[in-house]
Amino acid sequence: MAKNRTLSKARISFLILLFGVCSQNLWGQTTAKDEFFTIQVTAFQNVKTLFGYAHLFQKNGFDKTRIEKEENLFFLKIGKTKNKIILENILTEINLIFPDAFIKKETYRAEKQIYPFRTEKNKLSFQDIEKDKDSYYFTLQLLSSKQKENAFQYAKYLEQNAYQDFWIEKIAEYYVLRLAKTHDLKKLVTLQKKLEKAYPSAFILFTRSDQQQIITGKTKNLYSDENEIFYYTISVTNSRDHKLSSIIETAHIFQKNGFPEVQILQDQEKYFLDVGKSSDKRALFSQLNSIKILYPNAVIIQRRKKFPQIKQNLLDIYGKRREQSIFTIQLLSTNSLKKAEDYSQFLHKKNLQNFWIEKINEFFVLRLGISYDLNKLAELKENIIAQYPTCFIRLAYFFPNKILYPEDHSKFSVPPKTASLSKTKAPIVKQIEAREKANIPKSFSILPQNKFLRKEISLKQFENSSPSLLYISILLFLALLTFPFMPGIIEYFKKRDILPLFIEMNYTKEPRFFDRSFRQKILKAVKMIHFEHTENVTLSKPETVEIIKSARIREFNESDRVLYILDDLKTIDNMVFVKEIYVVGNAILGENNFLRSLMTEKDLVLQKNSTIVRWLGANGDIFIEENCDLGVQVSSSKILKIGRNCKFRRLFGNPIITYNGYEREVPLSFPIRHKNFDPKKVNSITDMDIRIEKDDCIINSNEYVDKDLVVYGNIQIYENAEINGTIKSYGKVTLQDSVKMRGNIFAEAGIEIGFDCVIDGDIFSHQNVRIESGSIIGKKNAVKSVIGKMGVQLAENVVIYGYILNEEEGFVF
Repeated sequence: MAKNRTLSKARISFLILLFGVCSQNLWGQTTAKDEFFTIQVTAFQNVKTLFGYAHLFQKNGFDKTRIEKEENLFFLKIGKTKNKIILENILTEINLIFPDAFIKKETYRAEKQIYPFRTEKNKLSFQDIEKDKDSYYFTLQLLSSKQKENAFQYAKYLEQNAYQDFWIEKIAEYYVLRLAKTHDLKKLVTLQKKLEKAYPSAFILFTRSDQQQIITGKTKNLYSDENEIFYYTISVTNSRDHKLSSIIETAHIFQKNGFPEVQILQDQEKYFLDVGKSSDKRALFSQLNSIKILYPNAVIIQRRKKFPQIKQNLLDIYGKRREQSIFTIQLLSTNSLKKAEDYSQFLHKKNLQNFWIEKINEFFVLRLGISYDLNKLAELKENIIAQYPTCFIRLAYFFPNKILYPEDHSKFSVPPKTASLSKTKAPIVKQIEAREKANIPKSFSILPQNKFLRKEISLKQFENSSPSLLYISILLFLALLTFPFMPGIIEYFKKRDILPLFIEMNYTKEPRFFDRSFRQKILKAVKMIHFEHTENVTLSKPETVEIIKSARIREFNESDRVLYILDDLKTIDNMVFVKEIYVVGNAILGENNFLRSLMTEKDLVLQKNSTIVRWLGANGDIFIEENCDLGVQVSSSKILKIGRNCKFRRLFGNPIITYNGYEREVPLSFPIRHKNFDPKKVNSITDMDIRIEKDDCIINSNEYVDKDLVVYGNIQIYENAEINGTIKSYGKVTLQDSVKMRGNIFAEAGIEIGFDCVIDGDIFSHQNVRIESGSIIGKKNAVKSVIGKMGVQLAENVVIYGYILNEEEGFVF
């Protein structure tokens, strides 16, 4: 809360500073050839957006605010001075609203400036701009959710508290709740402060009716066209603008390999490379497999057709340079030329061609193959992976003048001509041939010559050796042969384990072991709980327990005593508790608190930026705000609600709900399946209640499956499919949006669950589990588990009835 108040005050102080800091130094006159410092605030392709921002600065005294055009972008800039220190003081305040603003050194060019008007050529209608500025206004955005019911439920609070000027907008697939429409920023700061408990993620928006631009954080572009057309594409890579050249070069490689629809997209300062374009997602899978050889993080995603796209002519900017870039296999990089030469002997013995040693700075790089065909290089890589386990395919520049071997590097071309080692008379080859009798490095698993091995001992030599040695060898062989069977032989003649092993079939793990165990120990140990005092007790070890009321809590900041709170606990910000806390009533913990463990008999609220070392437990509801580290375990007998950017290991609640979510159930329409088949009537595997797939499996949209699935590859389940059974996959399991399932999911690889899915069963993965917004796992009074050994990631408005466990780190994104 303190951070929100600081940000709100910062906005006001920012506007005041904008008005008051203007001086002759900041807005001093400069000549056309002078270099000066300026603040580049932001940039857009839509100039109308910048006009709205420019009027905001001008109303607060910045008469030198200007908009400049460079290529296809418009830049908003303020200030023009040779004194950089003045701008640094202002930049601190500007960054609160525009985090990407920075100080830039440049030379003045009048022809770039389009507002205020500098030339008749670029002059726009000032009257139109003045009319347009009235369409901009401030508003308070409280909630953005894909669930209409969610937006209406949160709007009820405003209605109950006599707020009138609020509304819900439909923007793309989101329902947005907003409050107030005003040009008075102070009014919204006051409203945000009043509503920060009910709407902790609310922010002030500077917007107009046809577009939305968030100025209190990173910019978002939201589109209001409900009939907008989407398509699928393969997102290969993205980069900051200073690596645009690398993006363009990679795009050319894909074009040469016959990939259709290669395009580069831009969203502000970020660039994206997309390959392929189709309305059918499955049509891109074959292309994705080839692309993943070089770019393992490439994925199929959905794009809007309105996404800003760079013009195709940018692909010709680096036309000359791109001819030097090509795919190759990099085997080794070392600062020893001798080592590179020795390792190249294996390639020489294998009669492989087109490999060379290249000098790059102080390193010698051994590479094999020059090709535009990724699949060809992938096959070549499989042949040498045993000898070169760290080799990889890469996109590299081909500079013939850096090649040390072969000396006649003109034999290499793009695509390469054959260059045989045996026919080449380069100095390095002669050195390699001269050292053929030397030892090959130990890391080689295949030795090319038998003379490097020890001489074999012949059977005749062995027979002429001492008889006692022969007998001893035979006895040792028989002893080693019978030794593994000795425990079984002993058990056969002298039975010891004749009783069956006892297994507790009804055993379940206690989800609230930590807090309940602590509660039992402290209630048993503390004798007097009717007044404030100190007791020495034994819990798991001797401890000093301080029995106090909440009003005295500040006295025990960083105390090494266990605390017993007799009433409701309420802490201030930035407190530290190094021992356990037991609370009789409710507990409200301030921002940036640091706790070891806490147990409360009623409700618990953990405010943002707080850290838990061990565990939290409550017999009531638990509400956790954003940016908290939840330690080993958090458990509640009722609702456990978690905010954005929280980390966790183990959670238990009835249910667990992520931010912007609410408790709900979606009943499944298909019945519970009973496995009552007669083995005598089973003639083939298709007659059983199980379906086995040896390769990858795809369940199409709206398909109904009434069997258990065992898949030895990956499984893809498309939108609105219904599964009445359990899934086990030796690969990855992906559920797209609105899939309904009654049964468990087990996967060796990761599990991805899309938007608005309903699963009545357990989820287990040896890798990661990712659950998107709107999905529900389990139902009331039926505890289910979500287990991802390498991590669990949860989006907003996810509901899980039961456990969440992971061994690495869970995260709410």
